[in-house]
Amino acid sequence: MDSSNLYSDLIFEILARSSLDTLDTCKLVCKDWNQLVYESNFLPTYCKNTTNVYGYFVQNLVSNRHVYEFVSLNYLPSGNNLTTIKIPTATSDDDLNIQASSKQGILCCVRRKGRECRYYVCKPSTRQWQALPNPKLRFRTLKVALVPQIGPDSGLRMLTINVTEVGGVFSKESRTDCYNYQCEIFHSKSWSWRKIEDILLPFGAIFDNNQSVYANGLIYWLTTNCYVVAFNHEEETYYTFPLPELVCNNPNDSCKQLVEYKGKLGLICKPPKGHVQLWVLEDRQQHPIWNLIKEVNIDSLANEVSYPSPAGFYNAEIALLKAFRKMIFYKLQDSSYNEIELSDGLYFADDVFPFRSDLEPINLRGE
Repeated sequence: MDSSNLYSDLIFEILARSSLDTLDTCKLVCKDWNQLVYESNFLPTYCKNTTNVYGYFVQNLVSNRHVYEFVSLNYLPSGNNLTTIKIPTATSDDDLNIQASSKQGILCCVRRKGRECRYYVCKPSTRQWQALPNPKLRFRTLKVALVPQIGPDSGLRMLTINVTEVGGVFSKESRTDCYNYQCEIFHSKSWSWRKIEDILLPFGAIFDNNQSVYANGLIYWLTTNCYVVAFNHEEETYYTFPLPELVCNNPNDSCKQLVEYKGKLGLICKPPKGHVQLWVLEDRQQHPIWNLIKEVNIDSLANEVSYPSPAGFYNAEIALLKAFRKMIFYKLQDSSYNEIELSDGLYFADDVFPFRSDLEPINLRGE
């Protein structure tokens, strides 16, 4: 037997039984270990061995109320119904809106009752809830990013972006009109919100409707002028850079969406002729370089389901697509796929939140 294959199989078995924190650490050891984690058979094996869960919360707004569902391609422990997320003190009149998710099994939600709202963080797999103080800024929240920090000197850290006014402001630095977005950051150590530097975008550029993406230690958002906002939550700074030139110059590209792909920032888009493209960012700040990694023809799928559009990547070889009343796990190697029917009322997944969790209780106050 080839000793290299034996070594690879042994590492695979060890990784497939590790905790989430250990798994994330091992991915950084070397490229070979990182590659094993993204193999097509790793996640099903891992979830079955550890009883951890991996999937997506999908959400839509129906008749002024949010409906949501958890979908997964993996083994789910019996009795662990993640679709039922309910605040212990909630009533039937409350609306629960998922705002962001994290890879540590945490969701950020906003509970609305009439004109009142309250922020919460929760771990659905353990039915834990923790109310947060509301942000201080009294403007409409556009984006929320949830970034749990692991370690004894850390805690929950969350960023919200709020629009300050309709129109623009004059920026002395750029000498151009800009849109101004006020930001607040929350940290569990102080258990309070703190205003930080505003984000300025060129006049006419606004944040798109997709969720934030966390990759390479940064938070990313896509804007309507084909630019990406990269936010460093440790330094509380940001910078912007453009999408691939071919994407920017093609007005027919649809469904542009940032994703995480093998730990890096990726971009999926849907040019004409039934293709889905995956671009991956290789250099982040000094010289952003986008490489076209995959281009997949989904014509055959479009003939069988209504309005398929890319939503993410389950692993390196399985794309997640959303369609009318369905979520689809599409295998790139042989064009086969698994369909998951959405529940009544959830006709289309406007919001898709990647979610990974163990079954261990967590201290949501980070004390």
